[in-house]
Amino acid sequence: WAALAVKLMLIHASQNNYDGISWPKGYIQEIRYSKQLSAIKRQYDKEMPKALNKLGQKYSCSVEMTRIMTRDPWLNLVQSNNKWRVSDNSGKFKTRDKYHCREEALQVINRHSKTIELPVFSFLIKEPLRNKIIEHGLPMFGETLY
Repeated sequence: WAALAVKLMLIHASQNNYDGISWPKGYIQEIRYSKQLSAIKRQYDKEMPKALNKLGQKYSCSVEMTRIMTRDPWLNLVQSNNKWRVSDNSGKFKTRDKYHCREEALQVINRHSKTIELPVFSFLIKEPLRNKIIEHGLPMFGETLY
């Protein structure tokens, strides 16, 4: 599924004229769900970069590591009964379902989470690859680009 997922991301990014795509390392998903997810880590850290590198090879595009400024991912947004709350998935931090919109709940996360520099995978889409994707799409299976 990793190859299909990255193809869909590339199509979306190309059609919307994005510079490329990025995603966090697999351990971020372990933090998010408070459990070990070795299969997910393998997909995020190995399979997705491998699929993208194979697709981008002909166009001198490859996966690289970069860093982004973001918030420490220890808090999550939860929606229930048309209201939002903030939780840490371990029960140590949890607000009531009292926020009427997502933005209000995000303000809580911003107040309680420090800014960090997070390493992420990055794949920049060069013009020749973007043009091929827009003109011909991508095959669902296999890596052949016209």
